[in-house]
Amino acid sequence: GVSSAIADAASNMSIALLLLLLPATATAESFYPANEFQDVKELSKGSYDALVTKGVDPEGGMVFHVVKFYDSEAGNRKAARMRPHMIAAAKKLRSSSAMVSAVDFGNDDAKDVFASVDDISEKDLPLVKIFSPDGESETYKGKEKDLGDYVAKKVQKYVADNLATMMPLLAPKQKAYKAYKKDKSLPRVVLLLEPKGKSKKRQIAYDAAAALALYFSGRVNFAYSKHKKIVRNFGAGELPALFLIPKGQKFNDNRAYTGTLAYRPLRTWLSQFAEPSESIPAALPAPSAVDFIPEMTSQGCLDKYCVSRGGVCVFSLLPAQSLPAGETEYYLESIRLVRRALVEKLGHVAFNAIHFSWMDSYKYSEWLEAAFGLHGAEYVRTMVYYPKKQQWGQYVGSFSPPELSKWVIAASKGKATVEPAAFDTDLPTFKANDQEAGDESGCGDLREPLPDEVVPSNFARKGKSTSKGSGSRSKPGGPPPQPPPMISKRLPRPRSKAGKNYELTSDQFEDNVLNTPSNWLVWFKTADASEEEAKAWNQAARLVKGQVQFASMSPEESAKVFEEHGIEAGESQVRLFPAAPQWESPESSKLSSSQWVDVEMTEPKPIVEKALSFLSNPPTMSLVWLLDSKNPQQNFEAWFQKGGNMMKPRFVLFPSKDLSEPPYLLRALAIEFGMLEFGLAKNSDKDFASNFGVQKTPSAIIIGPQGPPKQDGQLQLGVSPYNGHISFNAIAIFIERQLRVVPQQPPPQGGNQAPPHDEL
Repeated sequence: GVSSAIADAASNMSIALLLLLLPATATAESFYPANEFQDVKELSKGSYDALVTKGVDPEGGMVFHVVKFYDSEAGNRKAARMRPHMIAAAKKLRSSSAMVSAVDFGNDDAKDVFASVDDISEKDLPLVKIFSPDGESETYKGKEKDLGDYVAKKVQKYVADNLATMMPLLAPKQKAYKAYKKDKSLPRVVLLLEPKGKSKKRQIAYDAAAALALYFSGRVNFAYSKHKKIVRNFGAGELPALFLIPKGQKFNDNRAYTGTLAYRPLRTWLSQFAEPSESIPAALPAPSAVDFIPEMTSQGCLDKYCVSRGGVCVFSLLPAQSLPAGETEYYLESIRLVRRALVEKLGHVAFNAIHFSWMDSYKYSEWLEAAFGLHGAEYVRTMVYYPKKQQWGQYVGSFSPPELSKWVIAASKGKATVEPAAFDTDLPTFKANDQEAGDESGCGDLREPLPDEVVPSNFARKGKSTSKGSGSRSKPGGPPPQPPPMISKRLPRPRSKAGKNYELTSDQFEDNVLNTPSNWLVWFKTADASEEEAKAWNQAARLVKGQVQFASMSPEESAKVFEEHGIEAGESQVRLFPAAPQWESPESSKLSSSQWVDVEMTEPKPIVEKALSFLSNPPTMSLVWLLDSKNPQQNFEAWFQKGGNMMKPRFVLFPSKDLSEPPYLLRALAIEFGMLEFGLAKNSDKDFASNFGVQKTPSAIIIGPQGPPKQDGQLQLGVSPYNGHISFNAIAIFIERQLRVVPQQPPPQGGNQAPPHDEL
């Protein structure tokens, strides 16, 4: 095994490879923290009793409970391996009457749960139990990846077995229909379907209504019909359609549901009419901040959560005064569905550049007209605003999460139809129609703080742990010491997967070009530099994607640099300042090793080829370890013994296909971050990937020490998965953030840490 192999070769120093995905807190480190964009809820003893024991969810709806019992302190690899499968199951069951939770034996607030559940002991962990609304339970014994499908089928069978009483079929001459019309004791729902057909939309509506019949059991009555006469009585147009008759009212006083016929928005809409649950939980899991959508109520709020962030702002314009009670929350729930779809399609990095909020379009109609030329309307609208470009665009279509998701993705990529803003220079002060001046305050009126970074860019958690097989539990070590600041004059990385040409001054030259590890190509412009050359240079910088840094300097600034650093002008205008692997000797420097480069400047292609050629030399190639678990000379144990420094963190890239040599991306990262070792795994080596919890490719992880070796010589390792875009800038920001909290590591020299809201 990994630990024993390394122990034999490391002078009695053994390593327990521990997959840590946990944050540091005063109690055990949750595998499923509330600030992550996932649906698994960590339960305490109080919330377990309030929810699982009573068979309800936080709003009192009747649900199945899928509960993972585990111990975060035991260092159990299976518990960590199950994590992505639990999250995937929760995602699959998001639109069904099932709640996925976890109970951690390592959390002092949850230990009492284990004493109250039959047939569970600490030695059995981890395990998953499924609790039905009828009080029955079973221990799941299937494959981890099949959990979501298994529970979905179990819920469907339960609903089908009880459907006759939960959601009866109505026909005009049946007694059941007449009885249903007369019973005004509870709100009533009628789902109308086509007499025949197997369309996906029809099936989704039917499944959603059946699941909601279970969810609102005893609080809302459900029925469905396919009879033409009943469809005509309700005046339904396009089918399927859903109608609600409020409590105490006649059938003719029905209300048509006009939103998306899907489980979550329907549940939100119906909740305003449902009878209060008798089992409203007394103790609830902490609410997730990632689902919170702020209301724009002040200029300070607009500045903080839109204008200052750049990217694209998505405004939901809700005419609150004309919407029926409770429908504002329904529309916000639909926007949450859009957000969740986007993070799954775009990834965390791209998603964090999209900023959602909503405003009352009646209250701020004058501001909307002054800023964008939008007139008042009594319907819900969605628009995007690009603060830096001062452009905006409006969504045209039905308020449907799938369609909205497609449009927002297009807008985030600059492909939506846009118009220039109505104002000339500055965005008008955000204020309500009846205000004489705008409110300059911040967002103190928000119900809860909105995190600057909506989705964590990684799931790395530094928490208490023990060495494998130690049998004891360590105490939390407290927050890690903060390292000194990085280079102060380093320009920030671009918030894009594309590269960037930096227009440098002489004051910025040394800190950015000479004092950083990257390869730099600098264009020292002359007076006759053409626009064609500038265009080609900027395009080449973007295409190289940050793997080689580009800069340009005006003739005046160039002259200052030449004089200050003793550079003699050459026939070419482009000079390479190479990374250390290309220096002739360790005593050399980037300045002494620099050289003029002859390159054609009228087209981007030759510039790109020349830049990437500096990543192809043998010393650069040797910076990356080609991992092969079947080769004793190239496997993980051999790599860990390399150089004798076991405290050095290691970055591993899992590509989407087998590669015979390291890609430019990995070579550039190895140059940029010399304090790490870099390795390239094989896509075909599935066992190696699964050992680290890697489920899909391309992806990457950092393996780092969790602290200095213990007295017994054991060293604990943690794994930090990277789930963002596979591009140089995104990964560089991730590495910088990770290494700032690795004990006994110097601060990275590759650039400033991006502020939380400035994540790529």
